Amino acid sequence: MALSSGSWALPAPVPASSQQPACSGRGPVPAACCSTVLMSVRVSVSHSGIRPLCLPGAGSDSLRLQLSMDPNLAGEFRLALRDTSGNRSVFIAEFDLRSVQYEVKSSRCHEMRLAASPHDCLRFNFRCDREAEAWSTVVISSLREAHR
Repeated sequence: MALSSGSWALPAPVPASSQQPACSGRGPVPAACCSTVLMSVRVSVSHSGIRPLCLPGAGSDSLRLQLSMDPNLAGEFRLALRDTSGNRSVFIAEFDLRSVQYEVKSSRCHEMRLAASPHDCLRFNFRCDREAEAWSTVVISSLREAHR
C-alpha cells in the first residue's frame, strides 16, 4: 500500500470482537482472513518522508503494528497497522513483508521503508525497549524467511 493523493487508502473496519474473521469460502476473502497473528505491539507512528503523514491517529497510543502469516503459504507474511481506538479495530495499512525494508534505528525507534517506488518511510516508536527488541527479533527473522 502506498500513499495516494497525500493520504492512505483505508481498508474496511473489522470489529474488535472478530480479530480473525471466519473463512466462508463464499465471495472475496479479505487478506487478513485465514491468517495467524505472530505478534502485535502498540506503537506511535511518524512519517520520515517528504510528504506529510495522513494516517488517522498517527501519534496515538491506539495504533498497533501486527505481523501475521498465512499458514497455508510458506513465506507469506503481512505487516499491518491497525487503529484499535474505541471498540473497533480498523486496518489502516497492510504490507507484504517482502515489499519492505526494516531497520532498527534505536532501542525504541524502528523504520520501515517501501522497497519499491514511492519509497515511503514510516518510523515506529515503541513504548519500551523490551517490546521493541522482541518485535525486531520476530520481524527480522520473518523477513529472512520471506526472502528465501
